[in-house]
Amino acid sequence: YHDERLKHEIEQAMFLLPNVLTAAHKRHGTSPHRMFAVDNTVRIAINLALHIVSPDTAHILRREDSMSHDFMHRVSFIDSGTPSTDSTGKITELRRQLKVLTEENTSLLEKLVTAKEEIGSLLHQSLKDHTAHLQILKCFIPSSQDAIDNEPKPIDPNLSKWLGSFGINQEDIISQFAKQELTLDDVVNRISLEDLKDLRFRIGPRCRIWSKIKEYRQYKHQ
Repeated sequence: YHDERLKHEIEQAMFLLPNVLTAAHKRHGTSPHRMFAVDNTVRIAINLALHIVSPDTAHILRREDSMSHDFMHRVSFIDSGTPSTDSTGKITELRRQLKVLTEENTSLLEKLVTAKEEIGSLLHQSLKDHTAHLQILKCFIPSSQDAIDNEPKPIDPNLSKWLGSFGINQEDIISQFAKQELTLDDVVNRISLEDLKDLRFRIGPRCRIWSKIKEYRQYKHQ
């Protein structure tokens, strides 16, 4: 009885040992391939011990170990980063697709940059054309100040009467006086011969006007 109980306790301890080692490996972050090597060594030792203590139990454990060994081998193989043939093919295909997409995206970006440059050039040329057209239109359309200057202004009635007294009643001459907002007092007392020339009258009317101005000023100073 005592031998059977002792044998049972030894078997239980040996069965629990791999689980204890696995938990210790996880706590210490042991890599899978090292876990497999240690676990394999421990299981061989356990099999040998069980073969001596309990041959029947050792036979069962060897079968379980065979299954466990195959599983651990797969885990170690996956952890080692060595891909299978199918995985390699898929990775190669994905890389090829990624390369194609990268090349297509690069080509699209180059076309986009070219299109933006062409748009910028067209906009620049359009702006130049519109600016040139605007300058041309300004030459034909009078400014607001020109429109104000061209509006007919009333002439000083005294000036008009004085000019008419010696035959100056031409519309263009009278309108020029009105445009410059000159009054009779301005003409007979302040205007100079140079000022009359600036009004661009014909020589005949200008001479008669200047003659009358001088007569008035001489008479005034007598």
